[in-house]
Amino acid sequence: MTEPPRIAPGGREEIGWVNAAIVRVIGLAAGGKPPHVFTTLARNRRLFRRWLWFAGGLMPGGKLPRKDTELVILGVAHLTDNAYEWGHHERLGARAGLSPRAAPSWRRRATTAPASGPRPASPSMPIGMS
Repeated sequence: MTEPPRIAPGGREEIGWVNAAIVRVIGLAAGGKPPHVFTTLARNRRLFRRWLWFAGGLMPGGKLPRKDTELVILGVAHLTDNAYEWGHHERLGARAGLSPRAAPSWRRRATTAPASGPRPASPSMPIGMS
């Protein structure tokens, strides 16, 4: 992504010390810096905490196995040309058991597959990548 974000991620002054601590822990758990989506949403302190509850139900607490969740996110990141999200979830996918060597094939399939269609019999491949 070459354009600057419409809303810049907040620093500790903008997001408060509690939210700063939360995003720091999340970043450390993910093996990197605090994700920008968290520091941007944390600018609205009350909304951020409610969003964390919602997002926690989707990602770690969702119905899909973690590996499949990461494949879906990687597919969407590729289809939307979001290098930041791809890099972040490539690391998380590796921790979930995805082979980093398979990343080029995920990108190739996302480029050539139709954007919609029937859901794969196995959710081991991102939506639109079957």
